Amino acid sequence: MTDQTVDNTRLWFLRSEGIKRGPYPSGRIRRMLLQEEVGLDVEISADRRNWKPIGEVPEVIPLQLRAASGDASAQKTLEARDQIDVLSADRPTRKFPLLAMIVSLLVLGAVVGLSLWSGMPKRMDDPQCDSPAAPGVNWRSCLLVAVDVGSASLRGATLNSAVLRKAKLTATDLREADMRYADLRYADLSYALMEKVSLMGANLQGADLTEADLINADLRFADLRGARMQGAALDGARLDEAIWVDGVTCGAGSVGKCLR
Repeated sequence: MTDQTVDNTRLWFLRSEGIKRGPYPSGRIRRMLLQEEVGLDVEISADRRNWKPIGEVPEVIPLQLRAASGDASAQKTLEARDQIDVLSADRPTRKFPLLAMIVSLLVLGAVVGLSLWSGMPKRMDDPQCDSPAAPGVNWRSCLLVAVDVGSASLRGATLNSAVLRKAKLTATDLREADMRYADLRYADLSYALMEKVSLMGANLQGADLTEADLINADLRFADLRGARMQGAALDGARLDEAIWVDGVTCGAGSVGKCLR
């Protein structure tokens, strides 16, 4: 296994002011640092037991930040990249002018043709935070605190990393929805249909899951502390490394129940 493969598969948890988030791959954490979503004082852990400041884990610190802090190796790497960029910019651009013109015209024609054919629709990946609740809606990373969807269906919706604190989702159809890493603290999910829903890494602290259908749901690494689970159907639900309602971490192989 290469270093790049290890970097892509290693998962980390973050903790700030007592709130835990994750898991995130190293690359995601580097982007969060560059975009100032988190600071170097945030704590990081691979097992949610041993924590240290994120600044003490070099593999998740972007080169730019390491170079700015005086890391000589990072500075040399950035300088080398700058030199490569300069050399690339200085290369002759007229070596094959006719061929370049033909390629440009072909590309332009393809883009225009595609635009006319498709009408340039909005990419499916783009979150649509202002869209009403509907099956398959994309609310990825949307801020939707205390949202009330009424009787609308969210089956197959994209809700990963969405902030849905105190959301009113009573009896809502959430089957096969992507709710990974969503913030669902104190949300009302009682009687919700959540078969095959992905709740990996979701924060469900204090949520009401009374009589919820969680058959074959993915709850790995989810935080269920203080959640109400009376009557919830958990047949086939994966609970590996989830934090159970009493704060105990479920063991590996937890399916349908939390193994201690």
